Amino acid sequence: MKHESFAVFILSHGRPDKVVTAETLSRCGWRGKTFLVCDTGDARLDEYRARFSAERVLAFDKASVDCDRACNFTDLAGILEARNVCFDLAREIGVEYFLELDDDYTAFHFRYIDGEVLRSVECRDLSRVFDLFLDFLDCDERIRTVSMAQGGDLQGGAENGDVRSEKFYRKAMNSFFLRTDRRVEFAGLLNEDVSCYAADSARGHIYTQSNLVNIVQAPTQKNAGGITEAYRKYGTFTKSFFSVMAAPSCVRVETLGNLHRRIHHRINPRFAYPKILSERWKK
Repeated sequence: MKHESFAVFILSHGRPDKVVTAETLSRCGWRGKTFLVCDTGDARLDEYRARFSAERVLAFDKASVDCDRACNFTDLAGILEARNVCFDLAREIGVEYFLELDDDYTAFHFRYIDGEVLRSVECRDLSRVFDLFLDFLDCDERIRTVSMAQGGDLQGGAENGDVRSEKFYRKAMNSFFLRTDRRVEFAGLLNEDVSCYAADSARGHIYTQSNLVNIVQAPTQKNAGGITEAYRKYGTFTKSFFSVMAAPSCVRVETLGNLHRRIHHRINPRFAYPKILSERWKK
């Protein structure tokens, strides 16, 4: 079983009393290795160690992580360094695979279409589910990561044509199954996950998510602490524009929604992913 050489990393900052994901993993049947990834500049680091035991808290120095923040902001807010340092931490603890999760997941759901309804049922054996994701990650060396769907990806339910016809999307956000020897470079202080898959997909690498399993999260920017403070400080236009800088050929900023419009990034798949012709058309 792959999960013997696999660990779950929960990335968290400033809210040791609100690491909901740890409880959710246990309730949903995960019995393997779980670690909290925190930075040494966190004023509440000792609380993390007290709550989860010192050996389960992997602390790193943000200033020592070499990555492209794509800005000249002087503060060290954001999750960028934690995303990148997980590859080094995985090598240190000796695992071949790992999963990066945020700290605010309230459930893991299977999703399936039943007639005209998109239904959900909570996962109860995540150890087996995670093994299947790792099998998928291993099926092609071009795959950099595979993610679980977010709630917004499934809006419209069974009436969403993409949900009905596609089991996988060409995107990867928020949760990441990764191989320790297949490094992914996240860049940009904010929106680092979108920027990563948008820019790196153009190089022929595969970033994808399964719509058969989704994570259930707390509402964006409602849970104090963590990356929420950075979102509130810089705003959604700045957040989205990091991805425009990373992949200007396929990403733009626009307003989304009907009654309550908001600024968000928009990726044009026509320009985001290479179209490689079959050798049979060669003359």
